[in-house]
Amino acid sequence: MTEPATNTPERRSFVTHVLGLRRWEKNFLLIAIIATITGMTIRGNAYFTDQQLDSLIEKISPYAMRIGISIVIGFIVGWALRSAIRLALSFGLLIVLGWWGLSLLGWVDGDVNTVSIFSSARDATGWMESQADKVSTFVKGYVPSAFGASAGMLVGFRRR
Repeated sequence: MTEPATNTPERRSFVTHVLGLRRWEKNFLLIAIIATITGMTIRGNAYFTDQQLDSLIEKISPYAMRIGISIVIGFIVGWALRSAIRLALSFGLLIVLGWWGLSLLGWVDGDVNTVSIFSSARDATGWMESQADKVSTFVKGYVPSAFGASAGMLVGFRRR
């Protein structure tokens, strides 16, 4: 009998990805989850008992919760992007090769200038600039959360 090839890329699920992380990445994710749960617990206790937040831990709990949630969500988004990028690149390459093949056969006009995508691209660029300004304003208001999400995305996107 022959042994299966070991160099073939395997499809990894989210759980497999998390279990395959390096020690520091697992600890980073664990600290984020602990910060989220701790912050939610302290804030929930203060909310339901109507007490004032006097200690330092009670005062920083909303920030710990926000950063922790940002890291966890960033990790999940990073993992999803890593999985989706391969699929998107494959489809993009397939579309480009299909267009090129059809233009060689003469079934499709290969001249891109005849397609009216340039006016649509200008409209899309204006829309994207306005959306980028809105995102920039949002991110400036939540810089610690954005940093946490970026760090989480980096860990989620990384490959072992």
